[in-house]
Amino acid sequence: MARMNDWMTKRHLFPAHERYRFRLFEDNDLADLRDLYGHPESVLYLSVSGRTWTDDDLLRQAATWRGEFEAFGYTKWRVDTADGEFVGRAGISPLWGDPAQAEMGYCIRREMWGRGIATDLATIVRDWAWENTTLPHLIGMTYPGNESSQRVLRKIGMVSTGSHVLHGETFDFFRLDRPNARMSQR
Repeated sequence: MARMNDWMTKRHLFPAHERYRFRLFEDNDLADLRDLYGHPESVLYLSVSGRTWTDDDLLRQAATWRGEFEAFGYTKWRVDTADGEFVGRAGISPLWGDPAQAEMGYCIRREMWGRGIATDLATIVRDWAWENTTLPHLIGMTYPGNESSQRVLRKIGMVSTGSHVLHGETFDFFRLDRPNARMSQR
């Protein structure tokens, strides 16, 4: 398995942006995680079961994200506005445990939907990945009916690679190659 140093240039550990702040989730973020994963409409596209997450699920996931960051140098980060309002989470995680298969993901609080925030966060994470890692590509995956998320992935340059079954569920997959890799293929 690849080590963190195989994929990271370690220039910036967290994405930086004038409107948003990124950091690791901590156990004391439980109330905000409940808000994010406790709304039935929000989790409809986040889990195979479509059920809201328990406190144990949320704490386990926060620990998983911290572990990913420690092992690979990237993860799904907590995102707040510059003035401290909780937005949600965004980042990249190794898909299938393979750090070269980095899956971009984002989830924003239900009351913030429709403001372009998901596109902002996906763009920031994409740019951070190209500037701070040597990942060859990013992968996006959505449930087939999640047209809003698919639009976000297309807006940041991802292209559909078709539908695939993962853990017994069908997902639509998207991919974006590293810009230098696209140029060298011409």
